[in-house]
Amino acid sequence: MKKDSFWNQLISSIAGLGVPGLVLLVAMSATGYAGAAALTTALAALGGPLGMLGGIAVLGVLSMISKGLAAFGLDVIFSAVVDELKQRGITSEDILRAVKGYPIPGFIKDQIKGKIESAQSSKAENTVSGRRIFVVDSLDIELGATVELRELHSANIEPILVQAKLGEGVWKGAVASSTGDPETVQIIYKQAGLKEYGSTSRSLRIGEQYRLQQLNGSRFDKVLIEVQVADGFWLGVLVEPGLDEEIVNIIYQSGK
Repeated sequence: MKKDSFWNQLISSIAGLGVPGLVLLVAMSATGYAGAAALTTALAALGGPLGMLGGIAVLGVLSMISKGLAAFGLDVIFSAVVDELKQRGITSEDILRAVKGYPIPGFIKDQIKGKIESAQSSKAENTVSGRRIFVVDSLDIELGATVELRELHSANIEPILVQAKLGEGVWKGAVASSTGDPETVQIIYKQAGLKEYGSTSRSLRIGEQYRLQQLNGSRFDKVLIEVQVADGFWLGVLVEPGLDEEIVNIIYQSGK
């Protein structure tokens, strides 16, 4: 898996500024590099007790953010920075509380609040429903890496930038080859070489057994649901008498 060093440096540099880094990111997206009032107040916030002088000390980050916004867009970077801040012990509530107290324009506060609340809602559902799904055969997938992945139920392979971890075996990514705003996709852990079974229901329950049809075959077997990896995707174990306790993939098949 190829590591995107610029991406890692970009996210690390913004997150290294703490919550004011998000302010600077949004301010630059809204006002550009030209130093409008929103950018000035963002730099002042970064400076803390040192005021503008402290803010000017981080001017070296501005060029990197400018390039990052052009390459990835605000939403992609914002989400990754929030995830990195959380890794450093700063919660969404901490971010909102800090931003509320900063002397910055209201529209920037509203943008940050809206994006935080939108991200919380998305992660609560643990899915990016309705988006394309790509599969990875390893749990060792690095945030910020660009990985060649295969689309579920397709031979299509595309470079995907891994943006955020939504849960165990589930990530959010973006099509790295997209022009304009990168298309957001879901990445799921799918163990290579396992048999695949189809389900006509999205509501399979962990610990329950179901008689499911093997994909690309006519046989039905009883499968115990072990874990839900993503919306419409599970790992299970064959429990039919005479069969080994074999781990299998279970995939929701709409209309089948």
